[in-house]
Amino acid sequence: MFRIQIAIDNLLRDAGIAVNWVPYLKVLIMITIVMLLAYGSLIITQRVFVRIFHSFMLRTSAKWDDILVESRCFHKLAYLVPVLIIRMFAPVALGNLDFTLPFI
Repeated sequence: MFRIQIAIDNLLRDAGIAVNWVPYLKVLIMITIVMLLAYGSLIITQRVFVRIFHSFMLRTSAKWDDILVESRCFHKLAYLVPVLIIRMFAPVALGNLDFTLPFI
């Protein structure tokens, strides 16, 4: 992620953006990247892994796993993946704004 920050910084400076705006625009771009990663991970988790778990659980003879499938437990658990990604990358994305770090 640090290479991405340096590349964004150089791109903004080369584009002629005022020096005092570069840190704020860099943070905005980094937050956008983190959100896109989180959304992509949600889509992949729900469309790939949850379907694999559902098909596996429906093939077993146990009844408790059918209850988990019917209650959509794995769809709800899939929301943890984007939360973990945001939790991991938020300090990196907001690292230039020191006043935000206590809130993360």
